[in-house]
Amino acid sequence: MSSFFKDKAVQLLDNVDVKVNGDRPWDIQVHDDRVFRRAVLGGSLGFGEAYMDGWFDAPEMDEMFMRLMGGGVCSHLFIEKASRKLQAVHNAFANRQTVERAGDVAVTHYDVGNDLFERMVDPLMMYSCGYWQNGAQDLAQSQTAKLDLIARKLELQPGMKVLDIGCGWGGAAYHMAKA
Repeated sequence: MSSFFKDKAVQLLDNVDVKVNGDRPWDIQVHDDRVFRRAVLGGSLGFGEAYMDGWFDAPEMDEMFMRLMGGGVCSHLFIEKASRKLQAVHNAFANRQTVERAGDVAVTHYDVGNDLFERMVDPLMMYSCGYWQNGAQDLAQSQTAKLDLIARKLELQPGMKVLDIGCGWGGAAYHMAKA
């Protein structure tokens, strides 16, 4: 049975030019053959957990994921298809977004204090992507590089105004105002 999962996984990977134990930086290096069963049955979550368990890696994970996502590999995995269908059926009958639930979600997310967020985000308290070009060595530097890139692309000049929707703690607005 395990060869079924490996064959299925190898076929999907071949479709996006990713090889098992290949020599290119985006090729997956398998350390435990259980990864195939876990990925095919567990979908993207199973694949991610297999990585965390050390069952595979790739020198250039970003390129490997770009190929997998760009080629729609996840849409061919059993659990991904099944979960989307089940979620659609569930959503048709039960909308969990109620006024009461919105309040609960807000309290759970926003009223926990800053201690948690300070441990997992950069000094500007931003939890979005970073820009790791030009030698960024840590999350704070990647966030600053991202904000500098955004400001350059917007061609911001002194006196211009920026509306930062969904600003969180205002890190982007603060950075652009002082630049």
